[in-house]
Amino acid sequence: MSGFVHEQIGGVDVWSIIRNDSPGPELEYWMDWGSWLPAGESLASATWEIPAPLVNAGSVIDGTKARVWISGVADPGQDLTGRCTITTDGSPASSDTRSLVFRIRRR
Repeated sequence: MSGFVHEQIGGVDVWSIIRNDSPGPELEYWMDWGSWLPAGESLASATWEIPAPLVNAGSVIDGTKARVWISGVADPGQDLTGRCTITTDGSPASSDTRSLVFRIRRR
């Protein structure tokens, strides 16, 4: 992988991964939950489901954003769907899952 373009289509995050023929660096992706979070609550956890052959190389919560680093190589022409599930620190806790699409394209 060597780069990406981000857009929202019908409320779904779509990341177009532009790929060279050899594995590249880990790329960072994120979802910002700020407009969804209930007043006074913060993200307590974020779990990423990344489709093979892509690999979750690490993740972190950064304020209202759930961030993940992706590595791996996928064949051009594929559209792979991943998910991020978050839980808040509220009592009771709230949770939600959003999907994102990785569009693998050749540079």
